[in-house]
Amino acid sequence: MVILTVIVLVSLLSGFQSNAASTWANLNNNQSIGSFFGVAGTSRETVAVGIDGRISTKNNLTGIWSIQTFTGNPDFRDVIYANGGYIAVREGGEIRTSVDGLTWNLQTSGVTTDLRSILWDGSNFVVGGQNGTILRSSNGTNWQQVSNSGPFINALAFSGSKYVAAGGFGLKISSDGITWRNPLTPPTSFSWEAATWTGSKFYIGGLSGSGVWESVDGDTWSKSSDGNFSWNIESMVTVGDKTWMAGDNTYVFSKTNDGSWIEEYLVKNGGEFFMDVTYSGNNLIVAGFNNYAYRDWE
Repeated sequence: MVILTVIVLVSLLSGFQSNAASTWANLNNNQSIGSFFGVAGTSRETVAVGIDGRISTKNNLTGIWSIQTFTGNPDFRDVIYANGGYIAVREGGEIRTSVDGLTWNLQTSGVTTDLRSILWDGSNFVVGGQNGTILRSSNGTNWQQVSNSGPFINALAFSGSKYVAAGGFGLKISSDGITWRNPLTPPTSFSWEAATWTGSKFYIGGLSGSGVWESVDGDTWSKSSDGNFSWNIESMVTVGDKTWMAGDNTYVFSKTNDGSWIEEYLVKNGGEFFMDVTYSGNNLIVAGFNNYAYRDWE
């Protein structure tokens, strides 16, 4: 495991702009904490969920991780902190909730399909998963299934008036989070893994060199003029006027609304993969397989 403290970005990669310096720190605390698909947190704690039912929770004051492994269906695929608590979703239709990231309560989802992604829209949680499964809940406890057909939903985004559910070789969109349909002009078919609303447009990204695609309304999609990435894009998040994306062999890029994509992480050791990027507790956090790091937010 490489303990990373400072990265100085000094070269160009595939025509994209490089940055002057980014400060990173490894959060593992010399503990074997696991491999993760999702990460969330507050200023108090950081929660990572992932392979074989692992939930690892870091006390941000002491740096010590509490590690739990839940039996049942294998992998937790996403976690979110919103509306005063955590919600984690898992393969096999499992949903767990927690107020502190340590004590987790099993909820009844009403489905047995794999769940992959979760979104808070300000009033409701929206969960996406296998076979176009989409669930809604106002409190994280009582869930309603609103869709059961379509692509495997891997990522969700919300503009304030339009929802985008990005999935395996297809998209679904909705104006109310209840009734879902196909976009009028969809993007090229890829396994879409990441989605975000930038404040002015949706971005999506995926596997097999999909690159970054964009839409202002969720209906009409085109490839971004500067989004010709060849690596697998696993996650996106927007904070303020800056969008971050992460994936593949420790790739992290950022972009302001009117700027170019900047690579933020240049350490490539061939064995670590970023699967999620989030903003938490005044830090940008990336998590993945056999790796854990954070970036101090500027």
